[in-house]
This record gives sequence, C-alpha cells and structure tokens, in this order.
Amino acid sequence: MIHHPPPGATAPGPHPRGRRRRALAGLTAVALVATTAGVLTAGTAFAAIPTAPDNLLVFPNRDFITIEGYQSHAGEVGTIELTRAGQIVGSAQGIVSGGDVAFEINHPGGVCWGAGTGVNVTPDIQPGDVATIKFGGTAFGDSTVQSAGFAGAVPTPTTNTITTTTVENDTLTVEGVIDPANNAPDPANMEQRIVNPDGFRTSLGKRDIRAVPGDFVTAPKTGTQGTYKSKLAVGADGKTFTATYVFEDPAVATVARDGGGQRLLQWQTVDPAGNRQGVSIAEAGEVGGPGFGGCPAGPGNAAAPAAGTAAVIRSADKTSAKVTWSAATAQPGATAVSGYSVEAIATTASAAGEKPGVVVRTGAAATSTTLALDPAVTYDVEVRSLAGTALSAPYTIGAVEGTATGAPKDTVIPTLTVTPAGGTEAAPAAATSVTATSDNGQIFYTDDGSLATFGDGPSSTAKLYTGPVAITKATNLSFAAFDTAGNSAKAAQDGWYTPDAAAGTTTGPTGLKATAGQGQVTLAWTAVPNATGYQVVAYQADGTTKLATQPPANTGTAQVITGLAAGDYKFAVTAKNAAGAVSPESAQVSATVTAVADTVAISKVTWKAGAELRVIGSTSATTGTVTIYAAKTDAATGKLVADTTKPLISNAALTSAAPPAGSSFDARSGAKLNARPATQVVAKLSTGSESAAVPVP
Repeated sequence: MIHHPPPGATAPGPHPRGRRRRALAGLTAVALVATTAGVLTAGTAFAAIPTAPDNLLVFPNRDFITIEGYQSHAGEVGTIELTRAGQIVGSAQGIVSGGDVAFEINHPGGVCWGAGTGVNVTPDIQPGDVATIKFGGTAFGDSTVQSAGFAGAVPTPTTNTITTTTVENDTLTVEGVIDPANNAPDPANMEQRIVNPDGFRTSLGKRDIRAVPGDFVTAPKTGTQGTYKSKLAVGADGKTFTATYVFEDPAVATVARDGGGQRLLQWQTVDPAGNRQGVSIAEAGEVGGPGFGGCPAGPGNAAAPAAGTAAVIRSADKTSAKVTWSAATAQPGATAVSGYSVEAIATTASAAGEKPGVVVRTGAAATSTTLALDPAVTYDVEVRSLAGTALSAPYTIGAVEGTATGAPKDTVIPTLTVTPAGGTEAAPAAATSVTATSDNGQIFYTDDGSLATFGDGPSSTAKLYTGPVAITKATNLSFAAFDTAGNSAKAAQDGWYTPDAAAGTTTGPTGLKATAGQGQVTLAWTAVPNATGYQVVAYQADGTTKLATQPPANTGTAQVITGLAAGDYKFAVTAKNAAGAVSPESAQVSATVTAVADTVAISKVTWKAGAELRVIGSTSATTGTVTIYAAKTDAATGKLVADTTKPLISNAALTSAAPPAGSSFDARSGAKLNARPATQVVAKLSTGSESAAVPVP
C-alpha cells in the first residue's frame, strides 16, 4: 500500500526487503470510482490494477518487481507473468509471505525470473509491458509499465530517467525524458525523487526529497532542520520533465546532485484512500539484467535453445535415415530460431582420426529431414537449433547401425501398446487421455484421421509421441513404432476416442476458501483433474436458498463475486469436464460481506493571495455534507489525514451527479485569504470517509 507523504518527508526507500514502501506516494488529485451494490456479478475483474493493500511495483531499469500485500493468499504460490503485445516475455513464481511484501523478483532475498515456470530469462522490462499476478491460473491484478526513462519510439531499457542534473547556487535542476507515444501517464501521476543518505548530514537533515506537479511547494520543517521548496513540470511537447529544488543552503544542492538516487515515480491511478496503484519507478544509473548470482541472463545473452525430443529411423536398405524432432523455442526476447542443423557422424574414426559425416541445414519451420547415408557405416545422429549465428547444444539421438558391423540383421518387430484401445467411429472408446508404449522403438502418431506410416517410415503428418494424448473431443488416433533398424509396428492400434463423461466429476472441488470484503467475496479452490471449467454457486446465509443470479462460469480456480449487499452468504463450486458432465457441489464456505463505504475525492484546489480557497470534488454519497480540513500526518500510520481541529470550509453541500458518481461538491471559503490556509487539504464526508490529501497551490 502506498500513501502520500508531503514533499521532504523522511520515508523508507524502495529497496530493502520486507519493508513497507509507504514513501513511494505523492500528492495528486484522484478520480472517483463508484461501486453499485446489490447486483451479483463476477468475472475477470482481477485483470485490472490491484486494489490496496495489494499492489505491483515495477522497477524497469533493474528488471525488478515487488509484489505487495495479497495477505489473503498467504502461503499460496503466486505467478507473475510479464507480457509484451500479448506475448509472455518473463515469468516467475513465489510464495506469498503474508506480510506487507508478498515476494520479490530479481532482487536479493527474492526469487529469480524463471523460478517455477521454466521461462529462464531475465526480461528487459519496457514501457507498455504488463505485469500480471495469478493464483491458480486466474489473474488477480496487473500493472502497466509507465514511460519515463525511455526516449524515442523504440524503447531503450538502459536509458536513464535523468538526462541532466545541474546546480546553480542554491538551485538543483533535474531533467529527464518521457515517451508520449509509449504509455505516457497522466502528468499529475508523477513524482521526481532523490534518495541520498548523505542528506542526513546536511542542514536539511533528510535523506529523501521530492518534487510534485504544480507550482513550488515548501517542505515542512522538523525542529531546527532546514527546508526547501520544489516543483515538477512536464514539457509542452510531453517528452521531457523538469524538477526544480531551491534550498536554503547551496551546499545541500551539491550533495543532492552528487549523491545519486535520482528516480521518477509514475502510477496508473490513486484510489480514494490516497494509495498509489500500478507504480513504475525509473532509476537513473541503474542497469538491467540478473539482480544477483545464479539468475538467468537477459534475452540478449541467451544461448540458442536446445532442440526438443528427437528420433531417427534408418531405412531397411541402410541408405537413408529419417530424423524427426520437436521444435525448439527461444526464450522470450532472445534471437528467434532460424533453422536446424541435423548431422550424422560416423561412430568409428579413420586411421587419420577423422569421423566422416552428413549435415543438413533446414529452415525454422522444419521438424524432420532425411539424410543420405553410406549403408556400411554406423552413425551417431545429433540435432541442433540455429539462432542467428549461434548453434545450440546437441540433442544426441544415438547410433544407427550400418551393414559393416558384422552383427546379424535386426528383424525383431518392436512392440506397440496403446491404452486404452480405440473403438470405432460409431462406438468410440471413452478416455481422458491415451498412452502409447514400445519396448524398442520411437512412437509416432496422428490425430487427424491420416495414417501414422508411409512406406517404411513415419508419414509426413505424423508427430513424435512425447506423452499421453489428451482427449477433449471426438478424435481418430493412429500410432506406429519404429526402431533404429527400420523395423516397425504399423497402425496396429488405430481407433476412435471420445471424452470420458465420468472423469473428474465424481467429487466436487476441494479447498474452497472465501475472503470477504466491501461488497464482494474472493473465492479460491483446488484444481480438479480433467476439469475444463468451474461454476460458483451462491447462497443466502441459510445455505439452501440460492441467490437469484449466479456468477458466470470460469476456467480458473479463483473468482471474485462483486456487487453483494452487506450480510452473510455461503458459497460452493462445481467442476465440469470436456464432455459437459458436472460434479457434485463442494463443501460450502461462509462469508460476511460488509457495506461499501462512501468514497470522496478532491479533483481541484485553487487559491492565491487575496482570493478565497476553493475545493472541487466528487463522492459516491448522495446525502450529507463535506467539510474541508487542513491535512496532518497521522503518527501511527504516517498517512496524511484530516486535522479535525483545523476546519477550513464547513458543511459544503452535495450536488447530484450523473451516474455512476453519487454527488459532486464545490466548497468555497467565502472569505478572501492573504495567507495560504494550509499546505495540503483533505475533504471529509459527514459519514466519516476522507479523501486523499491534495496540495494547496
């Protein structure tokens, strides 16, 4: 959760493991987000900016992500996926700690990119990338990387946020770049910050200084310490920003310039409670890549990927061999596979120590080729992928014998067993998957009705069998097994299959958990084998009366049910398989939903010397009044709250607003004020809800 300390407030930096990053907030206005209660809805509301205290903080220069909150998933495995144009470019899994920081990626004390997912590359995080957190395959929130620190239409991850940092007398100027064509944020949702421990040893006595959008704001003093004023502006072309700091002591400006720690914070939204959500933190001088020893290299340094499983079938006359392999996949962002090198190398060296061989180079789409061989020679066969000019490590298949070995010709037909056996088109066998085994051969299969064999080898449509074939629809399978001598068991087990209507439906899902909130409940459960979808069933408190509208079905193992009125509920879930059969309901769980609190937000504050104070905003409430207070820092939380001893405008009326907002307000002091009435103000509803603090210009 990220709050809004004033410029100059001392707060923990964003690096230490396990610390709450309250200091990553600033001072902005916020738009109202209203919730309508009483209508049961559900679906992919997770796939949005997380709701506080949950949050995703992205540090693009260091390819580092912090996952905050998600205490309701303590002990569960969370998956972070980083996508670019819809494609996964990095992923990792971590166990949610249950503390303020759930877990971190590519940071000491955290996990590496690729942990638990096999996507073993540290991605170069760029503007527009989307970081999504998932539990049980269901998205629970995402954060879109903002644009600062990257210049030009093509982002350059190593470009620093800060382009110049200059000092003139008592003034420090920090300038940087924004790419307006690449996910540029609302200019109000920015803060420039310098975190430098040397600041403690200056007259300022602070390690953390910051500048926020608008005119100069003076930071409050603490005791006898000094102060400064600062402002942040975006250039007219939207491509640059300039932060200006004016200090009482010119020496502080030099320390702030030379000590490092310059960064720019950007965020997607601020909620009515003042929490910054979907935060990107660009840092000057930081570089990407693995954050600590043992983590994967970045995509630019990734090796060519090894080919997948492979097989070789030598013809009966030994003059050729057909080699088949599974396609190799480059790590996200790395050089794409451009082809394959398939080589047969003589197993016996000549008197000169040479081993003759045959090499074929294929295109990137190929998964098989035929080698012309000397029938008298025994060969070892290898398959390598090509990525640009790089060759992967070999996938060695093994020896294929020639006629010169002196051994009797192998004429033993390999066995082929398919479980379960197939049926006819009129009477197909029911199965969730089909398994094939052979005692001495590579297995190939087709699932499109064609034969797996052609001549004395696999057909052009045959695929190398690497594991059970899932049955999700009516399917005609053909299998064949081939040994390296060219013997085969051909099409002995062809047959039709249909999904098993009973599989995965004898019992309902287990492990159902409910986490209640304001007007909503989050449900999660354990996956059921062979299930293709789930249906949540919602009941009133008695556990027997179903709600009039049920949530839509989904394919994940979690769902948020929103739009609930305050009260007690019970929930269960069923599983469905590919045949459409539905399991019994799981055991029910209870949840007590609380009412959705009214929200209030300030959108604009105006004042200048000799003019009245005016505060404009909106609220979800439809009755009551708004009072404007000076802001103060709460000693317990560090959050800016209303100082109820200092009302500035009392009992301003609410005006009905168009849906979905409830009301708006336009609070005026009436009296003309020569002195700034407060550094920041907070709007408080008569029902008790407060807005985020907003600076007075």
